[in-house]
Amino acid sequence: MSSPSTLTIKTNALKRLIKEKSVNETELLEHKDAVQKLEQEINSDPYDEESVYVLKKQREIYEETKNIIPALQEKINDTVKSLKEYIKKTDGLSNDELQIANQVIDSLATL
Repeated sequence: MSSPSTLTIKTNALKRLIKEKSVNETELLEHKDAVQKLEQEINSDPYDEESVYVLKKQREIYEETKNIIPALQEKINDTVKSLKEYIKKTDGLSNDELQIANQVIDSLATL
């Protein structure tokens, strides 16, 4: 079996980053819902120290997840730029690989 081409490797790296960002965005919504639920619980019983502690930790998790997303977007942007530059400067690329790379790049416009 032959090793994957540079174009395939760059395309797969971009796919992985896109998927990672999507997962983090989903997790962010889940953490936001958890924070809201805990806030409601605390409003009904403000003396429940365990719930207050859990809420504090859940807020920390929410903030950490929220802070990851811009860094992922920057990595995606850098990877797209690198992939486009590679496509532009390299001759003799496989049409199939080139088509897949362009589809992945184009899919970002719909996100």
